[in-house]
Amino acid sequence: MGKGKNKKKKVPAAAAPSHIAVNGDEPQQVDSAAASGDAIQPPMPTPVGDDEPPPESAAIPNGEHAAPPPVEAADGVESPVDSAAAANRDPSTPTVGDEMPPDSAAPADANPPPSIEAADSGEPSAKTGSEDQVPEERWDSSPEHEVEQLKALNGTLVKEAVVTRGRVATLTAQVDQCSADACAIADLEPVVLRAALVAPLQAAAEDGTALRGHLADAQQSLQVAEARVARETDARVEAAARLEEAQVEKLQFEELLRGNQAAAASASENVTQLEASVGELAGKSTELCAEKGELQKQLGEMSATAHSVNALKAEVEGNFHDYKKSTEIWRQEMKEKLDEKSKQLDSLITSEAEMEVKIRSLEAKLSAAQARNREMELEMETSKTELDAAQKEVEKLQIDVANAT
Repeated sequence: MGKGKNKKKKVPAAAAPSHIAVNGDEPQQVDSAAASGDAIQPPMPTPVGDDEPPPESAAIPNGEHAAPPPVEAADGVESPVDSAAAANRDPSTPTVGDEMPPDSAAPADANPPPSIEAADSGEPSAKTGSEDQVPEERWDSSPEHEVEQLKALNGTLVKEAVVTRGRVATLTAQVDQCSADACAIADLEPVVLRAALVAPLQAAAEDGTALRGHLADAQQSLQVAEARVARETDARVEAAARLEEAQVEKLQFEELLRGNQAAAASASENVTQLEASVGELAGKSTELCAEKGELQKQLGEMSATAHSVNALKAEVEGNFHDYKKSTEIWRQEMKEKLDEKSKQLDSLITSEAEMEVKIRSLEAKLSAAQARNREMELEMETSKTELDAAQKEVEKLQIDVANAT
C-alpha cells in the first residue's frame, strides 16, 4: 500500500497562546502552532479514570505496538488510529502544485476568505470569492441619486463586513478548536502517539499557519471594508450637505422668481395706466386741434373784415380829397356829408379798434392754444417715450421670467 492512502485527519498541534483582536472586539486567546516543524514533546502519560495504561511490552508478534485508542477530531467525529505501523508512515508532503487540504473543522459550505483586489482608484476593496464583480455604474449628477447610490453601496459594504466578521469568527473558532484538540492530544500517552502524531502535528502547525494567514487576510479585508464604509459615509454626508445647499439655492431662486413676477405685474399695471393716459392725451389733442381750426377760421374771417374796412377807409379818404380839390361849391354840402362821413368814419375807426383788440385777443388765444398744443405734443412724446421704456422693461422681465421657468 502507498504511504498517502490511509491519511488521517490532520489535527493541529499545541501552540503558544497569542492575542488577536477581531473586529474591534475583546482580544481572544488563540494558540499558534510551532512553525519550526519540530515534534512537540507531550508530558508523560497519566491514567484516565480507572483505565490502566497499556504496557509497553504488549506488542504484536511482528514487532508493532497495539493500536492506540481513537482520537476525537475537531468536528466531533472519532478518528481511530489504525495501528502503530500506520502512525509510522510518512505523510505525503504537499508540493507546490498540490492544494493545501482545508481544516477539518471548517464547514463544507463555508465561503472562501475575501480577496483583496485593486480598484481603479488605487485603493483595495474587499470582495468575497462567492460574489461576482459588480459592474461600474454611471453616477448621476443629481445629489438625490448620489445619496441613494451611496446608501445602497453602504448597505452592501456593511453586509460584506458582517460576512467577513462571521468568517473571521469561524476561523478563530477553528483555530481555538485546533488548539483544544492539540492540548487534548498532548495529554495522551506520548510513547504510543509520538510516532503517529508527529507528522499530523506538523501538518496541523502548517494548517494553523495557513489559518492565521487567512485570518490576517480577513482582518485586512475587514479593515479595508471598514475604511471604505467610512469613506462612503463621508461622501454620503457631503452629498447630503450638497443636497441641502441645492434646496436652499432652489428656495432663493423661487423667491427671486416670485419677486420678478411681482415686478412684471406692477410694470404691466403701469403700462396699462400709461396707455390710458396716452389715450386721454390723444383725445385732448384732437379737441385742441378742432378748437385751433375754429380759431383759425374766425381769425381769417376777422382779417377779411379788417381788410374790407381798410379798403373802405382808403376809398373814403380818396373820395374826400377828390371832393375837396374838385369843388368848393359843394363844400357846405360836402362838409355836411363829410361830417356824416366823419361820423361814419369815427364809428368805423372805433369798430376797427375793437376789431384790432379782438384780433389781438384772438391772436393771444391762438398763441396760447399753440403753446398748449406744443406742451401737449411734448407730453405725448414724453408719454410715448415712457411707454416704450415700460414696454421694453416688460419684455425684458417676461424674457427673464421665461428663462427662469
